[in-house]
Amino acid sequence: MLTGIGLTQWLGWWWADPEAALLIVPYVAWEGIEATKDAWSIDPDEAGSTA
Repeated sequence: MLTGIGLTQWLGWWWADPEAALLIVPYVAWEGIEATKDAWSIDPDEAGSTA
């Protein structure tokens, strides 16, 4: 993200910031999928007894 902002300010590439944001989308999606898998794998009964 900072690279996109830097290129926009330094070279005037207006498209660099949105392009950098689009490159981050697959990473964010992957992390969301992994978090969902982890959340579904927790047994509520077991989690409640350790708290």
